[in-house]
Amino acid sequence: EQGIPTKTIDVLNTFAKRVVSSGRQILTKQGKRTKSDELYKDFNYNLNFNGNSFTLKFDFGRANKYYRFVNDGVRGAQISKGRAMRSPFKFTNKQPPLKPIMNWINNKPIKLRNARGQFIEKNQKNIKSVAFLIARNIRLVGIPYTGFYTRPFEKQYKKLPKDVNKSFALDLGKLLEQALPKTITT
Repeated sequence: EQGIPTKTIDVLNTFAKRVVSSGRQILTKQGKRTKSDELYKDFNYNLNFNGNSFTLKFDFGRANKYYRFVNDGVRGAQISKGRAMRSPFKFTNKQPPLKPIMNWINNKPIKLRNARGQFIEKNQKNIKSVAFLIARNIRLVGIPYTGFYTRPFEKQYKKLPKDVNKSFALDLGKLLEQALPKTITT
């Protein structure tokens, strides 16, 4: 197709695919996959070429409300050492909502225990108690940094200028070949 910088589009597609692929690997390695797998499945990108400009946008779909907490981590109200020290997010006096934690407990094949270590029935009252304890712990110690988006993006971005310059030169050469009349001889 005349005038479309296909090599540059290929480089940008490769860049975005590598960011998403590496990010998904990090989510898997760090145990951040869930039953619904919203973050893993919805982490994607959109690349658009419109005349003389490109738009590349990373998308998190249904996980858009919380992907930054998973990526950046959240500092705890009391203990954050080594968890998410550079995170812009911090728990103060509020803790995470119980409902998502209760859903997580319901979806996991875990057995609940009481303070003496004895197994207890998995009913709503006990699930709510355990969810409260988990939420309190999350508030106190925070959520660890994963960098599932930041780390792959920065790594691939370092390679991008060289790759784009090379592909742009190839696209420009192709464009000039098509634009110049074939009758010109040297």
